[in-house]
Formats: sequence, C-alpha cells, structure tokens
Amino acid sequence: MSFAFVSASAPPFLRSAPPFAPETQLLCLCARSEVEGEREARLQALLAEPLDWAAVLTGAALHGVSGMLYHHLARHAASVPADALSCLHRRAQATQFYNMRVMTELVRIAALFRAEGIPLLTYKGPALASRYYGNVAFRRFGDVDLLVHRDNLGQAKALLLGEGYATVRSLSDEQEHMRHEAQLGYELHHEERGVLVELHWALLNRTLTFRLSSDDVWARSTTYQFGTSSVQVLDPDDLLLYLCAHGTKHHWSRLLWVSDVAQVLRADPDRDWGRLIQRARSIGSLRTLLLGVILAGRWLDVEVPPEVHRRIASDKTVERLVQEVETKWFGTEKGLFRPVEWSTFWFVFRTRQRLRDNVALLGHYAALAVTPTEHDYAFLSLPPSLRGLYYLIRPFRLLRDGGRALARLVDGTAKPTSHHAQ
Repeated sequence: MSFAFVSASAPPFLRSAPPFAPETQLLCLCARSEVEGEREARLQALLAEPLDWAAVLTGAALHGVSGMLYHHLARHAASVPADALSCLHRRAQATQFYNMRVMTELVRIAALFRAEGIPLLTYKGPALASRYYGNVAFRRFGDVDLLVHRDNLGQAKALLLGEGYATVRSLSDEQEHMRHEAQLGYELHHEERGVLVELHWALLNRTLTFRLSSDDVWARSTTYQFGTSSVQVLDPDDLLLYLCAHGTKHHWSRLLWVSDVAQVLRADPDRDWGRLIQRARSIGSLRTLLLGVILAGRWLDVEVPPEVHRRIASDKTVERLVQEVETKWFGTEKGLFRPVEWSTFWFVFRTRQRLRDNVALLGHYAALAVTPTEHDYAFLSLPPSLRGLYYLIRPFRLLRDGGRALARLVDGTAKPTSHHAQ
C-alpha cells in the first residue's frame, strides 16, 4: 500500500511506500483533520486487517495523534474494539479540556503583555491547534511557546513571575546568561493552573544554526484571533521553515511533527514555492525544508510540488536522510531521546549544506561529549575540590553504560521500540 501522493515524474523513491507496519499505517492515515475519498477506502481496508490494538494505542500516545485517531475511528465503531475506542475517547476528551485551559491562559497572558506594552508572538501549540487543525482536541501541546524581543525578555519574565509562575530550573546568574546567549528559553510553570510557558527571544537554540532573523520574523508576523483576543503569530512560510527545522532537530521521531507540516502545507496549496525555497536557501535550511515536505508527502499524502521534486533529484543526501528517518529514527527510543553519539550528530550534520552552519553544531556536540552531567556526578561522588576529575571520569562512565546497553540488546532483554514492519 503506497502512501505518497506524488506525480509520476517524481523520483522513484518518493513513489515507494514507507516500511511501516499496518498499525503505523493506520496512525498515518488518521493523523489529519479529514479522511475522505480514496483515503476512506484505505481506512476501511486497514480496519479489516487483524491489527494489534495495543500497539495502535501505544503508538497513538507516543506520536501525539490520539485525538485525530479517535475522531476518524468513531465513524467505524463496529470495526474497532470497544475498549480501544473508549480509551481513545478518554484521551481526546482530556486533550480537549487541557488545550482549552492552556488557550485560555494564553489569552490572559497576551492581555497582560499588551497592557505592559510588551510585544508578544506565539507559535506551535495553541496557534497550530486552532489555526491549522480546526479542532482543539486534535493536537495536544505540552507548553506555550512565547516569543518576545530580546530587550523585553527580562521584563516579560518578571511579569510572569509576578503572576504566580515559577522557574523550572534553578540557575545561577552565569548559567542564566549562558542560556540567554545560546538562545535557550526560560521555562516557567504555574502550578495552580497546570501550565508550562517557554519564553524565547529566538526560535531555536543557536547551535542548531537556524538563521531566520528574529527581526524578519517579527516584520512578517500576522495577527490571529483567539476568541475575543488577538495574538501575533508566525508568517505561514516562516512557520513552515521553523517546523521543518524543529522536526529535524528531533530526527522526525514523532508523527505529530510531520502532521504539523502537512496541515500547514494543506492550508495554502497555492504557496509561492520559488520564494520559499529561496528563503530557505538564504538561511541554510533548504535541506531541512525538503526533508519535512517529503515526509509529509510520503506519510500523510500531501501533494509534493514539482519544485521540490527537482531539488530532490539534484540532492541525493535528502533521499538517504528520508530512508534513515523511516528505518532508524521514527518511533524508536534513539530517535525520541537522542543520545549523544556519532549517529545522532551525523544525521543532523548532513541536514546542513553549508560548512559554516556546522561549526556551531560540531562545537555543541563536542561540548556535550565532554561536559559532566548529573549521571557522572551520580556515578562517583567527589568533593568539590576534585570536581575537575569528572571530565576524566565521563568517558569511562559512557563506555560502561554503552557496554551494558549493548549487552542487553545482545541477550534480548532490551529492544528499541519500533513501528516498522518486521
């Protein structure tokens, strides 16, 4: 069964089906707002197969698509085990209630910032669910990502702290400055409201070399209406570039991130692809854009434009990255938790086409490889005067843990979770 909705002129690998088990095919088919026509027939055919419903439920939770899955399966209740449908129904309701609470909080925060004269832009989460999915139960989001101008970051943080939010991380002034310079956001949690806010002045960590200028993002941003309140949101093309960079950062290990790309693509079938490709090339993100669009085409039937076909034909690395995502990263423990190792770095490295964009990335992974973590401190307790020895201890601790993990895989006591066909 082929997923890809592409023309006959597309490269051959785009016309082949991803190597997914039937349970994952079901998730892909339902990870969208609407299932109709030929896709409805495919859904009925899949439901007629002897599916592993425990795997379906686990995969739906893992990939964040339980709400959409319930919406589409509810029309075929006779073909779905009652307990599975009931479980999905409970999840969809929980997602709807949670999302409504978070969206209400977003509107409240927007009003607070507006009253203080702090420009505010939101992206992902509530903006995606409301703007592109059309159903608040379809896309669960874990936090609210807010973008402010760099000069307003301290004032915005103080405002949230004054409203009952508390910082998630206890950081020294030096550590906070380092996060600030690295373009990492502040994480603030409101315990009573159960809402986590991430406050940013740039869209992605500096080491990921996503060079979409914050000034340009603000200049192109548009206004979106949330109920009785309006909030600034990303320009659709900027949002698409960001979503593809974000998905690549996470090795496209969750279906929800591909679904986000697909929903944005479907919302504007007349997109100016020449302009978008030029913008992506200018910031060094062309390969990440192509990767996200191709996955949306292969997994979620989004029509892949001829401009993308031509770019793929001249860049065989994208084809290899797609195949690697589908066989190594999608739905696996390694993809979800991204351990610091060669394969993790090598994947992200190849998504960059300019050497200068990989310099910061190389330094970032090198620092992760040698900088001690809480796991190293737990491995051996040393007095403060000897903490420098942790830099020598870390390689041995990593070798030990890696050897144990390998032994578990060899004797069969531990296996990575995978949703590929066996």
